[in-house]
Amino acid sequence: MLKIPANWSEVDASSAEPKKMPAGGYVCRIVKAFESVNKYDEPCLTLYLDVDEGDFKNYFGEIYKRRLDRGLDRYPCVYNQRTDEFAARHFKRLIRLLERCNDGFDFDADGGDIWDEREVEQLRIGVVFREKKFRHGDSSRSILVPCQLRTLEQIRAGDFVVPENQSVEGRGNG
Repeated sequence: MLKIPANWSEVDASSAEPKKMPAGGYVCRIVKAFESVNKYDEPCLTLYLDVDEGDFKNYFGEIYKRRLDRGLDRYPCVYNQRTDEFAARHFKRLIRLLERCNDGFDFDADGGDIWDEREVEQLRIGVVFREKKFRHGDSSRSILVPCQLRTLEQIRAGDFVVPENQSVEGRGNG
């Protein structure tokens, strides 16, 4: 026979579902930063992000914990920025945004051509997320993906536009 939990009468069945974060702008914190290469073998700075303010604070960290409990070591919110010469202006924009958003952070690339990317861990940045929908056969699912970087002030003031949802064929791996 199955034993009924002692708190059965106090538990709200609807609270079992995690609250879904909507697309929009959020103040985020960089959880982890490391050097990587993308699928085209281009050098990248990879950032693991989590929401750092508001109702969805630690949203991606909580998803990550639930994934680890199921044996899946895959962080749910990843932003990749190419760092080669062809993407240098975009990489520089990321660094300048981090400087504007974080008092005391000063990137100095004049000291040589090597930089410890972990210096940006725990820094904050504004991020706009869009919804990405995947269709696979008759079923579909969606994930949030970071698509634009902004200052903290722009996010807090609502000074951004959320791009339309993106739909792709295939299976989402978010």
